[in-house]
Amino acid sequence: MHGHGSSVAQELIRALGAGELDLPLPGAGRTRERWRCLRRLAERDLSLARLAEGHADAVAILAELGGPPPAPGQVWGVWAAHPPGTVLRAVPSNGRWSLHGTKPFCSGAHTCTHALVSAETEAGRRRLFTVDTGRAEPLPDTWASAGMAASDTLTLSFDDVPAEPLGTPGA
Repeated sequence: MHGHGSSVAQELIRALGAGELDLPLPGAGRTRERWRCLRRLAERDLSLARLAEGHADAVAILAELGGPPPAPGQVWGVWAAHPPGTVLRAVPSNGRWSLHGTKPFCSGAHTCTHALVSAETEAGRRRLFTVDTGRAEPLPDTWASAGMAASDTLTLSFDDVPAEPLGTPGA
């Protein structure tokens, strides 16, 4: 990643480290404060706001489903799109899960250290997983929107990537 995308990623990491994205959780009665922060980021850069929103959404989902909060230095995304033609499978083996296939529309493909990823199980149900993104491979040239190119939204390839289930199937 280079150019504007690199500066957006650096600014996101800086804002996270400075606590600027420690937003109130949804349902806490402080929605206006949450949206105000995201609006300020969008006024600066829409791609920055897109990545910050993904991280903030991941924090909220982890809290809602009983997952651990992100550790310092982690950048999270939520990759839950299910367009026709692509399937990401979650396969259990020896008490562990792994992901196989491709996942489109992964914003922050090079920036996110972790993500909440939805995948289909062998039973045909969708399930949410936490993933360390280090073993997922971004596929170059898989995002066509010039206006949001700095959001680093790409298709990722998952080849036996370890995953931890979060919540119950369908959550």
